[in-house]
Order: sequence, then structure tokens, then C-alpha cells
Amino acid sequence: MLSRLSWVKTLCFNPSSYRLFAGSTAGNVSCWDLRKTNRSLWETRVSPNVVYSMHHLKNDTSTLVVGGIDGVLRIVDQVTGEVISRCIMDDSSTVLHRSTERFGTVQIESRKLKKLCEDDRIDLMPRASRPQITCLAVGMEKVVTTHNDKYIRVWKFRK
Repeated sequence: MLSRLSWVKTLCFNPSSYRLFAGSTAGNVSCWDLRKTNRSLWETRVSPNVVYSMHHLKNDTSTLVVGGIDGVLRIVDQVTGEVISRCIMDDSSTVLHRSTERFGTVQIESRKLKKLCEDDRIDLMPRASRPQITCLAVGMEKVVTTHNDKYIRVWKFRK
């Protein structure tokens, strides 16, 4: 069933739609219908590099959030596989907050999102604004990501 994919790096199951999503080391995301036909619905190359993590909002059957080695957060249509949006953090908008907590000093950076166009060259963008996304979780208006450089980012999406 998964033979068309190169090495599978991550899986995500949506119990609301009975769809299984797989991310590969080749940058592909694939979708299978496990309820009715057990067949592949679509496969899309979302990244030129490894897809490390993907997730969707509970009970959401419309969007899937995907992250990987290139540090770009992508929002994918669960039905068609089309990439709806691509985002990175904007380095020019950094606001730094420091506070002393019980366990030491906490440093929080706030940055704005930068939406990428389809023809933007990711390889020409600074790595600082797109560290590898190793894991992610999706909330109502936020996505939380973890990175190799030992910190967590919260991506806020407002209407």
C-alpha cells in the first residue's frame, strides 16, 4: 500500500475522515482512504526535502499542516493535496521579551509570519528564519513547532 512512497518519515491519521497521510524523505505527502476503498487518493510533492511532521486540527477534514527539514510551514488541502499556504518567520520583525522565572531567565521572541509566494526561492532565504521543523501540533488559531536548536515556536494565525 505504501510502496509508491520513498521512505516514510511520518504518519497522521484523521479519524473524522478515515484518511491516512504519510510524509516521506523525498518531500512527498500522500493520502489514502482507509474506510471505503483502501486506495490512494492523492500524492503531492510539498517540499524538496524531508517531511518530518504533520498534523490537523481535531475533527477538521479540510486542512493538514506540514513541516520538515527546510523549515517552511505548509498548509495543505486534505481533499486535493494542494498546498494552500507556505510560511516562515520574518527575521526583521523580532521583538524580544525577557523575564525571570523560578527556574531562571526566560527569553521569548515574537516575530511576524511571512507568507511565501509559489515562486519564492526557499534556498535563497536565510536559515535563521526557517530552522528545521522536527515536530508540530495544531490548535484553533496556532501551530506549535519544535526545532533542532532546542526551542519551541508558536505560529499564530488570525483572521
